[in-house]
Amino acid sequence: MDADRIRELAARRERGRLDFKKEQYPRDKSGAAELAKDVMAMANALRSGDEPAHILVGVVEVKPEKTGLIVGIPAEDCEDDAHIQQRIGSLLNRVPSVSFEAVQVDGLLVGVYTIYPGRRPFFPLRDSGDGPRDKKTLIHHVAFVRRGSSTDIASPEEIIEWHREDFGEAVEAVQIANIRQLSHRLDMAHADPKRAVDLLGELAGYTREGLHVRHEVLRALHPIMVHARSGLEAEVAARSASIAANALELAPGAHRTATGVDPAELPLLEEAARFGGQLAYDAVKAQLDQSIVKSAARLLWEVLRVAHLNDLVGLKAMALEEFEMAIDLAGPTSAEAKVLSEERDDALDIAPARPEAPE
Repeated sequence: MDADRIRELAARRERGRLDFKKEQYPRDKSGAAELAKDVMAMANALRSGDEPAHILVGVVEVKPEKTGLIVGIPAEDCEDDAHIQQRIGSLLNRVPSVSFEAVQVDGLLVGVYTIYPGRRPFFPLRDSGDGPRDKKTLIHHVAFVRRGSSTDIASPEEIIEWHREDFGEAVEAVQIANIRQLSHRLDMAHADPKRAVDLLGELAGYTREGLHVRHEVLRALHPIMVHARSGLEAEVAARSASIAANALELAPGAHRTATGVDPAELPLLEEAARFGGQLAYDAVKAQLDQSIVKSAARLLWEVLRVAHLNDLVGLKAMALEEFEMAIDLAGPTSAEAKVLSEERDDALDIAPARPEAPE
């Protein structure tokens, strides 16, 4: 940070990533709480990739322009990074990435706190300050966020979203590890339908997560396919097919018109088609409950309908092939073939949307 940059920042108005302070934060408990609150609020407002935020100490707001006027601070008010960590480290759940430097500007010393993005949410570990709880500088477990030139209390939804944005990869890795463990337990529970249904209930909780997690959900259903020929309860099959369908992130109206399919989602649709086809084939081969064939056929219907409406030629051919293999095995006059044929034909019984011709 150099003098020109300080002048540039001081010429702006206070906002989400810029704050002016006439004097340094007091070197007592109240000053530490004020510093922690301001740093926390700015850090919580920064998304990954954002430019750092700054608190300029020794700059006052000038009205009506609301820009900054450099007035400076004495040299003894300068901080060092270790002291900042010490002052606010015991007050917050973790210390935001923050540094301090003093810059000479036209013979005046300006203190600059620079706050960097990452590792949200930040929140206090205890109350701090005088007065009733809602008036205290810091409130236990209440996260503050900078909005424009003011500080506000963050909503629970915001805090969840911050965590997803900043820890997404770490959270995803934990979720995938949990799903793989569930898959292993499903494999062990193939002879215990009640236990399998309970495990599938846990697995269903991951069907609205990110792409990689949902793909792992579909892979986790493999033990169901492996053990289908040796016997499979109808409820287990129905739950499994429902989970596979829910793991497909389809746009509203995807079964009625072309909504477009993200290319990244295609592997999930292919995985669902394979699962549905294998489930149908094994149910026919092992002469399992006809409702299992229905569950598998309905999952194949989901994939085929989306492929048909969006003119996804490869996926459509794949889904049709899965239908045909199960139908051929069942025999064209069987009840199972009738179920499969009806679902296949229904999936195709709608014209793909075409762009309207210009008038």
